[in-house]
Amino acid sequence: MTQFTVNLKQIVRLLGERLYSTPSVVVRELVQNSYDAIRARHGKSAAANGRIDIRVDPLRRTITFADNGSGMDDKELINYLSRLGDGIKIYQSELERKNLANIGEYGIGFFSSFIVADRIDLRTRKVNAKSGYTWSSSGIEGFDVKPDETPLLDAGTSATLVLQQAVATTYTNAETVIQLVKRYCDFLDCPIYLNDGPIPINEMKFPWEQDGAVRRGQWFGSQLNSEPWYHKVGRSSAGRLTFEYAFCCGAPQEHHREKLYCKRMFVTDALHFVPDFLNFIDVAINCDVLQLSLGREGVQTDSTSARLFSQVEELLLQWVAELVRKHRKDGRLVKIIRQNQEVFKELALKDSQFFDKIHPYLLFPLHGSEDEFVTIKDYLGRQAVVEKSVLCTVPESLHSEHRERERFLLRVCEEREIPVIRTEDEEDDELLRRVCTKNGARKRRLSECQDLISASGEGQDASVEQVRQNIERFFNKRTRLVDFAPITLPLAFGDQEILLNASNKHLQALGKLDVHYERLRPIYDCLLRFFAVLDRAPIETHALEELIREALRTFDSWGRAVQQWEEDRRQLTALTDRWWSGPLPLTNSKTRERSITRDGQKFHMRCFIVCPFSDAYRDVVNVVSSVCAEHGILAETAEAPETVDILNKVCRYIDSCDFAIVDISENKPNILLELGLVMARRKPAVIICSKERREMQRISIPTDIIGIERLDYSNTTEDLRQKLTRVLKNLGGSSAKEP
Repeated sequence: MTQFTVNLKQIVRLLGERLYSTPSVVVRELVQNSYDAIRARHGKSAAANGRIDIRVDPLRRTITFADNGSGMDDKELINYLSRLGDGIKIYQSELERKNLANIGEYGIGFFSSFIVADRIDLRTRKVNAKSGYTWSSSGIEGFDVKPDETPLLDAGTSATLVLQQAVATTYTNAETVIQLVKRYCDFLDCPIYLNDGPIPINEMKFPWEQDGAVRRGQWFGSQLNSEPWYHKVGRSSAGRLTFEYAFCCGAPQEHHREKLYCKRMFVTDALHFVPDFLNFIDVAINCDVLQLSLGREGVQTDSTSARLFSQVEELLLQWVAELVRKHRKDGRLVKIIRQNQEVFKELALKDSQFFDKIHPYLLFPLHGSEDEFVTIKDYLGRQAVVEKSVLCTVPESLHSEHRERERFLLRVCEEREIPVIRTEDEEDDELLRRVCTKNGARKRRLSECQDLISASGEGQDASVEQVRQNIERFFNKRTRLVDFAPITLPLAFGDQEILLNASNKHLQALGKLDVHYERLRPIYDCLLRFFAVLDRAPIETHALEELIREALRTFDSWGRAVQQWEEDRRQLTALTDRWWSGPLPLTNSKTRERSITRDGQKFHMRCFIVCPFSDAYRDVVNVVSSVCAEHGILAETAEAPETVDILNKVCRYIDSCDFAIVDISENKPNILLELGLVMARRKPAVIICSKERREMQRISIPTDIIGIERLDYSNTTEDLRQKLTRVLKNLGGSSAKEP
């Protein structure tokens, strides 16, 4: 029977195209083989006793990988090294005896050399052997094994690759080799030297093996983030799964880094195993039990990798919570956390499984601080907190009739140092409720917490009661005596009532003021206005005390000021009524005694069209001009070119027109200004507005003119024409006529 003949080089090249993303992996594979041989000989003391040398010779087109490992004899060269797939067995038994494992898993790494080499010349000498052997092959006509005439001085192996012409320049370049070693083999705990240099070209240590914070910081700066703020290293175990990790949070960078290592060798940075909502953290993981892909540039998807990535996510969440607790004053970190908290919360509301995982780490802002956030567990651990309750504000998105009461209760909580969660919207409020339930607590809106204040006891000063009676008499609003903090604050506003602080000494002074009864009302009115401001402002206790004392000293002069203010307001009202009583109706427009002649036609009224100077409004101008002309009205815009200033021109048109038609569809500032000028000049105005433009641009009617009658039209060709016709037909005019 004729045996198959094999072109090994062609097979390896075909495999290389499918298995490896780049021919550069040959450096990784040969360094890995050397490392396995060193550990088979030196065991766990590889860092102290092992050595890997790489030498490049551009003139001879060679690159050599040499080690002082266990070496091989002639049988191992034939049985293992020369059989595709059996290379893993060379050092397997020795490594297992020392409770170590091969880095190589498939026994094909050595043959990747033929991707870049025309020939491989290997010299080796086994430990305790006096002689050595050579192994040579071009990958086409088999291989030769011969005794080495000049055996190596020490046990080990030296593999020399005679490089192909096309790649010789690349792989004999020292800088290229250093880059490849640092990418794939930087953390092998065995020194790697280039061209017999004095220092290793690899780092050799992961950050969890570094001594001192400075060294670790340098590692993170060179490997994960050029500007690291915070970093953490550790070791984690979950059953049989054990791995080391390095986390780094630093300056935002264009590419987030997730590096995966197996048995100290780099595997990939293209596998995104960190969830997107945590992608502000850079990560490096070393796990020895991962099952790698055949090309060792990826990870097989199995239960081991799933457990690893799940555990990494859990550790990252815990670290984020730890960072916030320890560094909540760091504005850089707070900004990043706040941006990603929104993502956390959105996902938690949508996905119950994610909520179960994330809820212990969700952060909620505290009222009164822009950059202080707490977890609900931390909140409940504070001493001043109401038992088994989480107090929160009402979201601003909800209309609340309890806003005044809430402001007052916030002041009470500030004085008593009770923390209050600030809820931003309805979703935030709902998420807070769910997290409170998970923590066995009750979410309570601050406006519902009546127990924060208490009714006053008996025997209060009669002067305080006199103040209560006066307020009820003057303002017809229920007034109650209660005790609340701070005691320096005399009163506060409730929903439907005013609360007087029964223990406040300033109220007693107010009740004893020697003021004529008819002057008490403006003084009390001034008092309420004064405290309405204080009730909304965070003021320190000593400052509040001084303000109130000053207020009491000047109550008398306030009364006179209020009376003068009332007189000034009366005069201002009378003055305003002379020139403004709202827009004039269109029916106030009168037909001119002398007609206007324009282009051979006579018009009995003049209309000024106010709208943007834009082609988008050309149809509006045409329709308005046409309808006006049908009713004997000359319609003009200020768009025609003139040499005068545009605002002067607009004012001239306003003065000369009988009424104006103003399109406010887009709330253009200049249009609203011209509308104001029309009204100020007491000229009637027809306000028109495109519903379609407002809906498309989501524009609302300005509050100042929302109550003024207007024409909302759907389209210019029909709707605007019909509605404008109905308005103008009552002016008493007729169609324009020939002179």
